[in-house]
Amino acid sequence: MPRPSAGASDPLAIDPELTRKWLVEFLRDELTRRRKFGKAVIGLSGGVDSALVTFLAVEALGRDNVTAVRMPYRTSSPESLAHAQLVIDQLGIPAAPWTSPPASTASCRPWAATPPRRAAATSWPGCA
Repeated sequence: MPRPSAGASDPLAIDPELTRKWLVEFLRDELTRRRKFGKAVIGLSGGVDSALVTFLAVEALGRDNVTAVRMPYRTSSPESLAHAQLVIDQLGIPAAPWTSPPASTASCRPWAATPPRRAAATSWPGCA
């Protein structure tokens, strides 16, 4: 018996190749045609979202036009940093580390100063 098309049996099914092509063309159109940007800098955490965007950007703009900025935070796992480096190495793109400035944790202190929030802030490193 013939199998029904993915769209007919599963309303959430997508055509991955068509979706990839659409996203690459969207990035190319937005960055180069509409905004007149020839290059992109991408914050690469090592997570799936930033890895996917980096791959799509390289396809849209070319690897010479994409720079990754590794975006670790003090609570980032070593695996995340390794995953970010795997993406950088596989794509052959330039990269630079970024260190979170102290303001990112200092900005939570006024919020955490009130008693109802103090307990929650203790789980946020550098905040309490």
